[in-house]
Amino acid sequence: MKTSNDYYDSGNSKYDLHDFEGAIEDYTKAIDIEPMDADALYHRGNAKRKLQNHEGAIADYNEALRIDPYYEWAYLVERGKAECALYNYQAAFDDFTKAIEIYTNFETTYYFDQGKLKYGHRDYKGAIVDYSKAIKHNPMNTEAYFFRAISKHALQNYKGAIADFNKGLRINPDDVDFYMHRANAKNEMKDYEGAIADYNIAMKKDNDYDFLCFESIGAIKFNLQDYEGAIDTYTKQLEDSPNSKLAYYNRGMCKIALGQNESAFLDFKKTLELGKAKVQAYFNESKHLKKSLDKDVYDEFMA
Repeated sequence: MKTSNDYYDSGNSKYDLHDFEGAIEDYTKAIDIEPMDADALYHRGNAKRKLQNHEGAIADYNEALRIDPYYEWAYLVERGKAECALYNYQAAFDDFTKAIEIYTNFETTYYFDQGKLKYGHRDYKGAIVDYSKAIKHNPMNTEAYFFRAISKHALQNYKGAIADFNKGLRINPDDVDFYMHRANAKNEMKDYEGAIADYNIAMKKDNDYDFLCFESIGAIKFNLQDYEGAIDTYTKQLEDSPNSKLAYYNRGMCKIALGQNESAFLDFKKTLELGKAKVQAYFNESKHLKKSLDKDVYDEFMA
């Protein structure tokens, strides 16, 4: 006959395998046998939260807190996260604050979580304060540097954001997100050369970022009226993503700027599926294009 511990252990195993429904079933059996098992209640709450059942999770955390206050800080943290998911921000703040008072060794985590709450609530200044506290308790916390940086970016403090991205990269020079967002900040500061350099580094480190990087580099070159360079960039983007209608459209706009109307038309044709109205409106408004294209070609495009 299985004991409460047997079901508890089985629940933990299923949880580790991301079988959260199976874990809840086993934790429930453990609790049925031993109703005062705070650990089983706590872990069942975690499994419920994974399945977005935040109200059920809070109920389990409340019962665990009632039974065993020894791990109160842990219960408060998880309950705070569940409250946050339900947009009960004040309740979440109260739980995190009390957890800090109980177990100061985990201040970095709590301040970081509070910072994320404030950021999600668009309280960027408040988020920066909390991320700074998290960094004070753990100067190697790269996530805190990252989120403090994007909070500064949201406040248009691009120089401060870049400083934080630099600090994070000194700790972990392989974090692609830092390069991507630092490039965006440099772009805002009109440091186009620096932005392009960061986008190129990001692409070298992770091919999954190629599309976004090509898109950003192409836009920079277009804005600088380096149309040939932009065409080259969008061509590389199409080699990577041959079905990108946006890349065809952008390359077509570059060709228009260079007077390469016939070639631009071929690129614009590729955009019809997603951007037909936009492109056709552009052609309708551009009388010189209508004159420069053969009538049969123009009529085919506008059909």
